[in-house]
Amino acid sequence: FERRSAERAIGGLLQSVAENVQSLGVPGALTGPIARGEAEVVANHRAALRGLSPDARSAYDALVPIIVRCARAAGLAQAKASRILRATKR
Repeated sequence: FERRSAERAIGGLLQSVAENVQSLGVPGALTGPIARGEAEVVANHRAALRGLSPDARSAYDALVPIIVRCARAAGLAQAKASRILRATKR
């Protein structure tokens, strides 16, 4: 990506996120592996971050419980939420 192309792509993504939050609320607008209950994807993300930066992995781990709470409010089953939270302890 060229810098300007990347900025346009991120800008469009942020705009759609803001619109979804405004129309659906935070729990309803949540997407991604945590919203879908995909603990294995969360574990894979953490493994990839291990090689990138300890700070990035720590930030990811700090955000997971917050996102899990939103996902639970949107209907994520407790069993799936627990598996995701356990994935951050490995």
